[in-house]
Amino acid sequence: NQLRTMRDVDRQTALIRENNRTACAEGCYLFLGDSNMELINVQEYFAHPSCNLAVRGYTTESILKEKDKAAALKPKLIVMLVGGNDLLKGTPRERIADNYRSLILFFKSFCDRVYCLSNLPVNNRYEPIPPQLAHLASRLSRLSEDLASLNAELEAICRETNAVYVDVYSHLLKDGGLNPAYARDPVHIGPLGHDIVMKVLKDSIERR
Repeated sequence: NQLRTMRDVDRQTALIRENNRTACAEGCYLFLGDSNMELINVQEYFAHPSCNLAVRGYTTESILKEKDKAAALKPKLIVMLVGGNDLLKGTPRERIADNYRSLILFFKSFCDRVYCLSNLPVNNRYEPIPPQLAHLASRLSRLSEDLASLNAELEAICRETNAVYVDVYSHLLKDGGLNPAYARDPVHIGPLGHDIVMKVLKDSIERR
């Protein structure tokens, strides 16, 4: 099952990279973030050219270092999902908040429509935990609490900076953690989770 999952991930990644060759152009919808965004083939959900530059392992600081790539594209809108890896790396909460604020203000300087997706829940009862995530097993309970708290901070920053906060966390939640029906593993969503996230996002975009 794990090998099949990895093959699926590789195929999905290849499709996204191929789409990016034409979609990552001036006026696109631009998606940034970590692994939970990286594996969503965003073009499947939008008729408008949609560029996914998310990268597994990325943090708020990673995106800050590459923020000029976003400016060069002059996107029509920007969607960002990031923050979980900051917590896992022990980045102080004050710095994460400052990074969120800096990113949003920079994006708003050239793009009026900035959407910040909430960080996703994790599942501390998911079985079996893939070997590559075994080191997270003892941290999942605390991580779930920290993610909910970080989301509250992000929502406040979005109000302050006139960005749009999009709550996907509550739509993926079951019994206090990531709904197994939407999960690829304890911390990543699979195809059904992608559908939920993108539906909530599209509803938010269409309301504005």
